[in-house]
Amino acid sequence: MGLRSDPVACWVWLRLIRGVRDRHAPTRCPTLATVTPDGRPQARTVVVRATDKPAGTLDIHSDIQSAKVQELRATAFAALDVWDASAHLQMRLEARVTILTGQDRDHDLGGCA
Repeated sequence: MGLRSDPVACWVWLRLIRGVRDRHAPTRCPTLATVTPDGRPQARTVVVRATDKPAGTLDIHSDIQSAKVQELRATAFAALDVWDASAHLQMRLEARVTILTGQDRDHDLGGCA
């Protein structure tokens, strides 16, 4: 079943998109989990800045010098956890991460950075 025909996936995407537009939405600030280079788990709250449903991507901005970026450079996979109390719903997403900086980021955003 593809993303477009899966009603649960569509519902999750609608909530993720709402999180970008509504700073009070539970999906605005999910927990991002990574692992350190020596395999220790790390989790922190992040802010979802943009969503692209057709591409299946979320944008999360961070300081390039942060520990999370260094962890993602070592292991380019992460998990995102969102708890929506009003819906009694936990969303757990796994992702392959791409770190975009400078011109790469500007190009990916269509020059609108």
